[in-house]
Amino acid sequence: MFKINLRKQQWMCSFASLLILYVVIVSVNYGLARIVARGDYPFALSPQFREYHRAADGHVSIDFLKDMRANTDITLLTKGEGLGSTMGIWDPRMYFGNTLYSVLYGTTRYFSMEDYDKATDAKAIVLHDTYDDAPYPGYIFTITEMSNLYAPDVNEVQNLFSLQHLGESVWIDADDEKNLAQAEAALLRQGYSLIRDGRISLLRGLQKTLFHDAYSTLVLFIPFGMYLIWAFASFALFSLNQKKLALSRVFGGQ
Repeated sequence: MFKINLRKQQWMCSFASLLILYVVIVSVNYGLARIVARGDYPFALSPQFREYHRAADGHVSIDFLKDMRANTDITLLTKGEGLGSTMGIWDPRMYFGNTLYSVLYGTTRYFSMEDYDKATDAKAIVLHDTYDDAPYPGYIFTITEMSNLYAPDVNEVQNLFSLQHLGESVWIDADDEKNLAQAEAALLRQGYSLIRDGRISLLRGLQKTLFHDAYSTLVLFIPFGMYLIWAFASFALFSLNQKKLALSRVFGGQ
């Protein structure tokens, strides 16, 4: 019968335990990353985003936001009833500024703090079914279907502070939770209601990952396979040591 001395068994158990722990850590981290990546984030906003809707009649003036213009850690988008095919943007943190595909240096530019402070009529044109990135008179840059700012029902993206009021739908995002809370409190006072945010339930995230991503499913199931191998190896070692355990008990071992 195949035999392994006790010291080698101890080394094998230690190595297998560390290997399984490493595999579990890597698999869990990968799984969580895939769950976050599969989140439904409008305009590719971060998982911190929040979406609001206002069903009441009438328009909400943007005046209540003017006192917050000094805040540079905020991104706000608004569109819907009251704005037609225009979407308002306030993005002093330049969240979308680094992801545009159509900014031509020296010819086009992104929205600036001066635009927000002076309420300039800065705006971008949205191009549908075309990828022409040539400058358009009256627009600071172009948005194509490749841009995160693209929306099929929007023809222009305009400086928020050049508009008179917000649309019925508002999205906010920020790096600091305090800034999100401040913007949220202001929107709630104006009659907006929170519709959803970027938080994902673990169960729903696992369902979306396991049933739509074969590679992720394989990675997440690797730890289970490792544990099965560990259980088989433990049983095999126990079988090899049965006689030793029996003798140990005979001579007073516990």
